[in-house]
Amino acid sequence: MLRNLTPHAIDLLVGSRTVTVPADPAGPARVAFTPDTDLGSVDLGDGLSIPLVGTSLGSEVSGLPDAQVGVMLVVSRQVVEACPDRVDLVFVHRVRRGPDGQPVGAAALARPASSRAGEMTSL
Repeated sequence: MLRNLTPHAIDLLVGSRTVTVPADPAGPARVAFTPDTDLGSVDLGDGLSIPLVGTSLGSEVSGLPDAQVGVMLVVSRQVVEACPDRVDLVFVHRVRRGPDGQPVGAAALARPASSRAGEMTSL
């Protein structure tokens, strides 16, 4: 079983078919970022500038249920990277775009290459 814990439906491109996986009613899984560090600003010209900050992923993840046998969870890549021991977490990959540049779907699911990639690959 595949559950989508992103804030929007995802379209998976499987051969000539598109499989839509709706967003889970439980809501999205999220990871907190560390507080910003002021790094200065970026000059945009015409007397305008915008702050430049440093940030990194924190370790606090919300909205993520416990792992269940036979269930893979589609989450953001940030959530996957914040939970390196979870083999049930994947993110959309190989996103295909239409002529207007907008995403039309993902041709793969992924996890970081450094993860335990061979575990829990079938549902």
